[in-house]
Amino acid sequence: MTPARVPLLLEVEGLATTFDSAAGSVRAVDGVWLSLRHRTALGIVGESGCGKTVLARSIMNLLPRRGVHREGRVRLDGRDLTGLSAREMTGVWGVDMAMVFQDPMTSLNPVVRIGRQITESLRFHLGMSKSEAEAEALRLLQSVRIPEPERRLREYPHQLSGGMRQRVTIAIAIACAPKLLFADEPTTALDVTVQAQILDLLDDRRRELGTAMVLVTHDLGVVAGRTDEIAVMYAGQIVEQAPTPVLFAEMRMPYTEALLRSVPRLTDPPHARRSTIPGRPPDLAHPPAGCRFAPRCAYAQERCRTEAPPLLPSGIPGHRFACWYPVGSTEGMTALARNVKDAWPPALDLVAEDRDRRRATAPVGLEINFEAEPTPKGVRG
Repeated sequence: MTPARVPLLLEVEGLATTFDSAAGSVRAVDGVWLSLRHRTALGIVGESGCGKTVLARSIMNLLPRRGVHREGRVRLDGRDLTGLSAREMTGVWGVDMAMVFQDPMTSLNPVVRIGRQITESLRFHLGMSKSEAEAEALRLLQSVRIPEPERRLREYPHQLSGGMRQRVTIAIAIACAPKLLFADEPTTALDVTVQAQILDLLDDRRRELGTAMVLVTHDLGVVAGRTDEIAVMYAGQIVEQAPTPVLFAEMRMPYTEALLRSVPRLTDPPHARRSTIPGRPPDLAHPPAGCRFAPRCAYAQERCRTEAPPLLPSGIPGHRFACWYPVGSTEGMTALARNVKDAWPPALDLVAEDRDRRRATAPVGLEINFEAEPTPKGVRG
């Protein structure tokens, strides 16, 4: 069956989540539309504070009831989850969808042994006996490649390393073979080697179980080879979405370009300074009238500051973006050149960074004209 014919598992329609605060109502998720098919993986990418985690928790209905207002609709495998109570959601969590949380030290109970934390859901959802659940818990620890699994079942979370604790949270999440698995920054605070192991493990278990997955991260490099589709979030909104190969080949939103430029490259010279996005995300208690990325965008024009761009199809199947002056377009290049001439700081930073990269990687003796107007190829690096 081709991906386009695989039935939809998750449907999110106009989801918005607002928090009451002393500063006013904070709309952390603002009108998100998403869909995910069975056995596929979606990456949700963006800076810290852009709404990724709130979106995932809103879909799972894991947010507090008091002081939080949720709008829109969520369907899982055709079932409407929007109005379900917390008691009704207990029949969904673990069996139909589960989450691997960002920090295992806060998601695991510090005073309960690992074995009991795994067997609890097996006995509650699947009706296993104590001995059956213990045998399954041992198998789960073996499946997530924890050494000495029999011993680990009797230990407490503080007796395990960070990597092993995260493997335990994965074992708990996949225990009942859920249809949908959320992984919220699952490699935070882990070293690079362990990060790769955890991501590979998630991918292996997802494919083995036939589970769909939503991988939440700030790093485009993490989702590059592990997802079928990517949604880029900024200030509570989806600003670009596309099949993974299309996003990297045909990205149009300047924020997506900025995220990609912040990923280290093997071609970067030693000790090169990491690329950063200037400025800060907007205050969502008082969001700007136009494009929310405009104050930090190298391509921004007056229209961007007054009129919010809609999320529209690009002409490539599955690709949508929200930008008046897209990366790589004639309008975008003209806007960038104008901003360089007007000494708009984000534009100067972008061109200077691109110039430094080209100079660092140019063959010895090659003369390069760095004063020429930026071109699509030059800007995108």
